[in-house]
Amino acid sequence: MDEFERFHRIWANLIKNKLTDIGVKEASYGRSAKIISIYLKTSIILCNKGECSSSQFIHPPIDHVLLTIIAKDIPQLKELKSVRWTSLEENTYWELIGQLKSHFTPFNWKLEKYWKPDREN
Repeated sequence: MDEFERFHRIWANLIKNKLTDIGVKEASYGRSAKIISIYLKTSIILCNKGECSSSQFIHPPIDHVLLTIIAKDIPQLKELKSVRWTSLEENTYWELIGQLKSHFTPFNWKLEKYWKPDREN
């Protein structure tokens, strides 16, 4: 496991646990992972126009729109349309990341090219 993945796991669990501690019933690893991805997208990727070295390994924000479009465009990943990212726990999140990595190299924020809300349905 690389340094980014170790960092991601630690922070996603910290976010999820803190949200749970303060009574957020919908806290999940998937939601925490999306918080991390959105933060890194806005603080690193967008301000550097995707040109910095960190942009090469930062995950895209995983959500229903992204997974549905990938499932439609790539027949081998059609089961992704049924993944509920808001319910993902640590193991299922990383299984999903492994599945995506096996089809996309490099696996990074550029996968957002599939994020097209107008094509979701």
